[in-house]
Amino acid sequence: MMALLLKFEGSIMENRLSSTLRRLLFFGLVFAYSPFITAAVPSNQPSVTTSGEPADATMSWSLSTADTDQYTPLYDTEDAISVELSISVDAASVGAERNLYLVVRAQDNWHMRDSEGRWLNWNGQVDALVPFTRKTLSETETVEVHSGGPLPPAEFAVYGGYEAEDGSVIYNQDPLTFIVFDTDNPTLHRFRHNVMLEGYLSEAMIAAYATDRPLPDTSVDDFSPAPISNSPISLTNTQEQGVDEADLIKSDGVHFYRFGYCGSSTNTYFRSCLFTYAIEEQPASNRLLNEVGIPGESTVEGIYLLNQLGEGLSDMVVTVGGDTINDYVAFGFLGPVPIWEEPRYWSNGTSEVNLFRLDSADAPSHERTLSFDGAMISSRVIGNTLYLVTRYTPYIDGLDQYADYTGQFQHNRTLLENATLSQLTPTSTLGDEPEPLIDTESCYLAPSATVGMLDPTIINIIAVPLADPDSYQTSCFIGTSEVLYASQEAIYLVAQGAGQTLLDNGEYTSTNEVHKLALVGDSQSGMAAEYRGSAQVVGHLGYEPEYKSYRMGEYQGVFRIATSLGYLGSVNSSTSVTLLREVADGGRLEVAGRLDGLGRPGEVLYASRFIGNRGYLITFKKVDPLYVLDLSDPENPVSLGELEVSGYSEYLHPVGENYLLGIGKEAVDAVDSGDRGGLGFAWYQGVKVSLFDVSDPTMPTEVNSLILGGRGTHATILNQPHGFASLPQTDTLPMRFSIPVDLYDEPPTSSNPPPYVSWGWTHTGLYTFDIQLGDTPGVELVDRFVVRDSGLSGYSHGVWNDRSVILGDSVHYLHGGSLYSSNLPARE
Repeated sequence: MMALLLKFEGSIMENRLSSTLRRLLFFGLVFAYSPFITAAVPSNQPSVTTSGEPADATMSWSLSTADTDQYTPLYDTEDAISVELSISVDAASVGAERNLYLVVRAQDNWHMRDSEGRWLNWNGQVDALVPFTRKTLSETETVEVHSGGPLPPAEFAVYGGYEAEDGSVIYNQDPLTFIVFDTDNPTLHRFRHNVMLEGYLSEAMIAAYATDRPLPDTSVDDFSPAPISNSPISLTNTQEQGVDEADLIKSDGVHFYRFGYCGSSTNTYFRSCLFTYAIEEQPASNRLLNEVGIPGESTVEGIYLLNQLGEGLSDMVVTVGGDTINDYVAFGFLGPVPIWEEPRYWSNGTSEVNLFRLDSADAPSHERTLSFDGAMISSRVIGNTLYLVTRYTPYIDGLDQYADYTGQFQHNRTLLENATLSQLTPTSTLGDEPEPLIDTESCYLAPSATVGMLDPTIINIIAVPLADPDSYQTSCFIGTSEVLYASQEAIYLVAQGAGQTLLDNGEYTSTNEVHKLALVGDSQSGMAAEYRGSAQVVGHLGYEPEYKSYRMGEYQGVFRIATSLGYLGSVNSSTSVTLLREVADGGRLEVAGRLDGLGRPGEVLYASRFIGNRGYLITFKKVDPLYVLDLSDPENPVSLGELEVSGYSEYLHPVGENYLLGIGKEAVDAVDSGDRGGLGFAWYQGVKVSLFDVSDPTMPTEVNSLILGGRGTHATILNQPHGFASLPQTDTLPMRFSIPVDLYDEPPTSSNPPPYVSWGWTHTGLYTFDIQLGDTPGVELVDRFVVRDSGLSGYSHGVWNDRSVILGDSVHYLHGGSLYSSNLPARE
């Protein structure tokens, strides 16, 4: 708990804050309909003396501003703020001449007002406290604390009081607390007081559950353990080397691990199971070894395989997952769909981590379950540390989450006004009993909280050292985060900010809040995520969730992010790349450079990849321009060259230093489909695999391309980067990669069918390619491993969750919950 430290009788007294009184800070929800907003701070708050005794006096505060765009007590440095204190004096002091005092804590520094109105530094000792006036006290004394001017950025805790008959000081038991944000330098604000965090969460929950408001708009507008096999093996396809990502499968070249629905009648107690297979290269084969139930209440979303935990520690499989119970919006056959802006969906969420020791791969042994309040957004493993990012919305027993329909607003308000901080914040369970997951001084408030509705969401960044999970560390902030990007040095959390930005062309676009957390500590004992700064970037991150992080990259401390301005078909649409870095004195991120105006009218960004000092972008509307960017000088990013080809790429993959692989769709110009403002559009066709030569960045070329099937053909890689398995090229061997493909290659029966007509399904299988470099570079199809075809099956089951592992000259393909193995032509 935050404590007011006052010296008396030679020792420090901590005035522990009463959780039921933090409402002197907060007030009923006030919409910005009037020209002047006044905080309805509850009156008649109790007081205490510096000698530790309760006092008969009561204190009332008034906090007001002329700003009409946001809710108090969140302000910015441009607001004119007025603060007033009203004291109901105790009977023994009425008519007596006494000293009056004002004390404020701004951030971590104490100040007191003197008789000339100055705010002087104060050391917290009562005998050093000076009064701002001395007077004969009336029954009610009104004190003007601050009169309508702006305040510097800080979290303020204000105390007022007067001299008692025995010489002690009578003051308000809880402070008046409010936050002022820096208008020009938006950063996360670290909470200083439990009363501020508790009050903010309470009021935000009241806004969500105890206020008549419209419903949300739901319209749809390599850390990789070293393999123990002698043959090369493909590992999980990750965005950054040394940063592992959870996936459906993992393999070390000898064993293959996956999770899924339990198949054994003995495991019906468990939601899902961990399956272990033995895999062989020659002849290609697999054999199920074991099926182990995964404990816990949450649905598993991915697994990690670690075999570098340290001397004396066995290999480990780590499962991660989460659940939310309160499904808010249902879309027919799609079922409940999470609405990011709706706190109802995110309450009662749980994220779980299960640790399995692999002393015997035939029989993985469950070691323990770690449980954290909050739904899981994403995770990474860097070194031996697991990073979980979760989203938590407070929930209290008895809260009516559907008060919009039942009208139980007053019931909810009463419940929330009496809620304690421990009821409003998440817990973790690593043993038998839950414990607090966060502490106030490791929690921050995002700048977007100053705009629109108060947000009760808590984003937790939990660093769990897997060799010693009990020593986990947590950072948190109030706000939203929908995308996690991680390098080996830092984690970046990005979310669409509140409000819209007006562009020079007269259109509005969204903005993104970017928060940087540096990874600090020891790689063995665990590295915590430490907040370093924030920035706002104009534009949006597209519509494919799994590829939003690919619009980002960090190199030598500079963060690059590609955003789209406008929308598909808009004559004003364009793509921008913004480069951010920490300022020299820390605390925020600054724009080092920016590259605007990429893409032709009507095009939006389809694919991006940042590799070292280069950036590669694919924009598309009718054709596919590939842009090659030079980012070596952060202050002066430049576009060096571009290439125009038909179709587009959804995924880009580096091949050596001079080549780039692109996988997407072929497209045909819709010449007879209308003008669409003079921009036109194109019809998607089959899957396109292209090899680009970027050795001369000013003149990139397409070496060759392959088209798989007709309209309707799909590949897992188009919506999930983990659907790509590869072996890197060597001095003597080509790069090899595999992608699951759902092939639609039966032409329409009509002659000269238009390009918008879908083709018929042919088969589902794993397609394997080699990329030759050297004198005759090119990408070629070397194998099709068909596991389902139209002749036997009749219809497709899709490839949305398919995965594969290449082991030497064999491939092991997971489709529909079954593992298939096949030999491949030798790489040569």
